[in-house]
Order: sequence, then structure tokens, then C-alpha cells
Amino acid sequence: MELSKYPLMKNISFITSGRADYDLLSPLMNRVNASKNLNLQLVVSGAHFMDNQGLTVDRIIKDGFEIHKEIKFAEGSTRNQIIRNLSSCIYDYSDALVDLNPGAVVLLGDRYEIFGAAISAFINNIPIIHLHGGELTLSAQDDAFRHSITKMSNFHFVANETYRKRVIQLGEYPDRVFSVGPLVIDNLLTDDFYDKKEVVELLNFSFFQRNLLITFHPETLKQEKNRSNFNQILAVLGDLENTGFIFTAPNIDHEGDLIRAQIEDFVKEHPEHSLFVNSMGSKLYLSTMMFVDCVLGNSSSGVIEAPLLKIPTLNLGDRQTGRVKFDSVIDCGINKIEIKKSLKLILSRAFRKKIKSFSEPLLATSPSEKIYNEITNFNFHEETTKKFYDLDLEKNE
Repeated sequence: MELSKYPLMKNISFITSGRADYDLLSPLMNRVNASKNLNLQLVVSGAHFMDNQGLTVDRIIKDGFEIHKEIKFAEGSTRNQIIRNLSSCIYDYSDALVDLNPGAVVLLGDRYEIFGAAISAFINNIPIIHLHGGELTLSAQDDAFRHSITKMSNFHFVANETYRKRVIQLGEYPDRVFSVGPLVIDNLLTDDFYDKKEVVELLNFSFFQRNLLITFHPETLKQEKNRSNFNQILAVLGDLENTGFIFTAPNIDHEGDLIRAQIEDFVKEHPEHSLFVNSMGSKLYLSTMMFVDCVLGNSSSGVIEAPLLKIPTLNLGDRQTGRVKFDSVIDCGINKIEIKKSLKLILSRAFRKKIKSFSEPLLATSPSEKIYNEITNFNFHEETTKKFYDLDLEKNE
């Protein structure tokens, strides 16, 4: 089946592959869903259908969104399984998009699943609106996926001016690259957060004198060190007294299942003061973050969400190397001595007092509103053939 020569230009397809992109996309999806000018088409895929990721498709349904297409992946995080999933999802996304015949597709981030969706949309000549491009994560394969998605996309909404310049550096025309702020701001502006008592009841977990929120994903370009690195982190945590540990699940990248097993073993060994949650959802996750003393690990939430809530972050390893970071984030190598030293600093009263004084003007504006206002004015009938925007190389020598 071929795409119609003139697709339904008011139809905008959103593709979500897991809890992380859904939580960021949902405020924009709500705006499109309520719009008289645009129609929301939702394609749900990947980790949303996996039990070990919290079966988050149920949350999408509970939130009231109509799911137009479902694309399921085989579970497993071996390289071979990831390649099989990527190969099959390109076909499945293509079939879904041809059937939906949208005027444009919205993609967020840098997951391999979203890379597959970009290939499908690009080959079918469907304009791509890419969110959160231009960022760097130098120890993750996501970096290559993200920049590749940028080159297949027609319109770009990025988190800050540094990332906007990088997208332009990749050859994208400046008038199609918009700096709107990180999308999590919408969740911080609109969510009615739980209080501490509600968080305790929902998690069924009592807070301790000190509490850490921990998320650790595989480093996909340094895979031989993932298990040993995480063992060093757990060894430090095991020595801490009067401290509660709240773990969230690693993603489905290669060796994510091994890290999950390490977390489960740690929680079994320390059941009184540790908890493992597959998926909290944005509201509970951000509410929990507000009541911990530190976010620890290598998740982007530690360098984006936590600073906006004025919560300290101990960012471990190289997975987030290259991202713009706030002063509340301390980068730390993965060895016991350095982790202990950095934890002592980040949990000190002086450090917490320092970051509480930070002001964050970004929180005054809604990224999803800015994006919605722009895309309602886009002319997707324009030819999808892209030109390369050359920098003035002589001026930059």
C-alpha cells in the first residue's frame, strides 16, 4: 500500500516507545488532542508492552489517549535481539504510517526504536518533527541515533541554544530549529504533585534519614564494564547507614537485564531500606524526587529534571558526557573512592544550601505550548527534499 499523494495534513502521528519519551510527549499530545486544527494519531510501541518495564501501555489508556497502532517488540537485551527488533520495527512502523497517512510524525529523543521510526517516515516521505535533538551523550550509541534522526527530520525543537547551534552545525536550516526548553518543564508546571505522605503510601516505602533515587542504564559504548561498574556503585551503597535506596528500572539496551538482576539481588539483601520500582510514571517519579537527598546514576533525569527541582545529582560515569549541566550536578568516575568522596560532598548541608539558592527562569514557560503554536503554522505540503545549510567555514577558521 502506497501513501496518498496528498496526506491528511491535519493528522499528526506521535510515536512513543517507552515511559521516558511518553512522559515528555504527553503534555504536547494533550494540546494536539484538544485542538480544532490538528488530529492526534498515537502509535505505541516497544517497552510499553513489556512487563519488566511496568507495562506502561496501561497508563496511556488510563490517561485517556486513543491508541491507533500498536507495535510490539520481543523481550531481551542482547545485541542480536536489539538488531532483530530494530529490523522488524522498521517494517511495522512503515505499515502503521502508510495506513495512518499523517501529515507529519513527531519523534522524541534518541532510542534505537525511534531511529527505526525515523527511517520508516523518511523513506515514506513523511515530514518528521524531532524533539530534543542536538544533545550529546558520548558513551552511548544514542548519540549516533540522535544525530541520524536529526538529518532525517524537517523541523527541530531543542532544549537550549547550545543544542540549537549543534543542530544547525549538522546542516539544518536555522529557521527550522527552535529552542523551546526541556519538555519536562510542562510536567513541572502542570503536575499536581503528591505530598510526602502520599509518596510513602504509593511506594509502600518509609523514608530514612537520607534517601537516594537511583537509575543506572547500560553504557552502550563501554559494555564490557557495565556489570563491574554497577557492582562498585552497589558496594558503596551497601556501606551507607540510615539511608534509603529507591531504584528505578534500567532501560532495554544491551545488558539492561543484567543490571536489573543486580538491583534485584541488592534489594533482596537489603530489604529494610531498599525498593525497586519498574515504572513510577511522571507524577510519582517527580514527587519522589522532591523528597530525596540526591539523584544518583547516569540517567538524563539527573541532569535535567533534578536540577529544575533543586535536587542534587551525582552523575556517574560517561553516559551523560556532553550534555549541558547545571551546577547542582557533580560528575563522578565509577570507583568506590571517588563515589564515596563525591557523595559526602553532595549530601553536605553546605552543598544543598548552595543549590537551593539557584533561580531557574526556564520554569516560567511551557515548551509544549511553544511547539504547538509553531506546528499549527507549519506547511507540511512543502517539498520534503532538504537542502544542507553550510556554515561560513572561512569565518570560523
